[in-house]
Amino acid sequence: MSERVRVTAGRGLNVREGPGTRYRRVGALPYGAVVTVHERKGVWGGIWQGALAGWIHLGYTEPVDDAPPVHDWLDSEAVDLSLWNKVAPLFWASARPWELTLKATQGIHILDPFFGERWARARFLDWPRRAYHFYDPAFPGEAQAEVFLRVAGLQQDEGVMLDVEWIAPHDRLTWAANEIETWLRVVEDATGKPPVVYTRRDVWMAYFGNSEDAWAERRGWPLWVADYRQGVSKPLAVPGWSKWALWQYTGSGSWPGVAGHVDRSRVARWFANEVFTASEGER
Repeated sequence: MSERVRVTAGRGLNVREGPGTRYRRVGALPYGAVVTVHERKGVWGGIWQGALAGWIHLGYTEPVDDAPPVHDWLDSEAVDLSLWNKVAPLFWASARPWELTLKATQGIHILDPFFGERWARARFLDWPRRAYHFYDPAFPGEAQAEVFLRVAGLQQDEGVMLDVEWIAPHDRLTWAANEIETWLRVVEDATGKPPVVYTRRDVWMAYFGNSEDAWAERRGWPLWVADYRQGVSKPLAVPGWSKWALWQYTGSGSWPGVAGHVDRSRVARWFANEVFTASEGER
């Protein structure tokens, strides 16, 4: 285990050779210092900070939340729609979302019947938009990518997303994980843009395990995570990334002109800045 804590003792905090006051003092941390605790024994935490290694009393510390503070999420939110969402004319006349994401395809046989009309309307209104494909672990990734690309017919300023929320049978997990990567590579090569990956922590871990290596992030695939827990300031971490681009925090929200529940997502400011910069460069 590891956790980050901040020293709250006004005069600093002793670092000792062992977990208790009977152990010799080997140094001290100043007020406000942030360190990583690698081991716990009761109220004592084992640390190493550069050349300083030892134990500190955790009663004189507070947890450090490494999530982006509230102001690092945009005020404007993203909305995603599929055939399950009934849209009235009011939707297109209301305040537009930061981005509208529409389901285009699923597997190799299923097309969303409302995608074409909604995509054309979003283009006409010049709304920021992203088309997505719902991954089906029963079919090869390249075949699914080809279907998606034919249906979406993407233009230069339109984004893409892969929705990964079905878990393959246990004996096909490794094969399906490779096919997920194939879909991402094929679509990125075809569009020149890195796809966003939408998933949940448990689903992604079923395919790719719990490695702390941010390999998916290094490949340039931003993370859109679904986490509906209440009263939290950040979503669950997903192995493969160190940060989130979007956070779908509810599946039961509302939006003007949409009947029933709506998925709503917060947008990280760093991601919004990257999207804006890329769009400016393409014009």
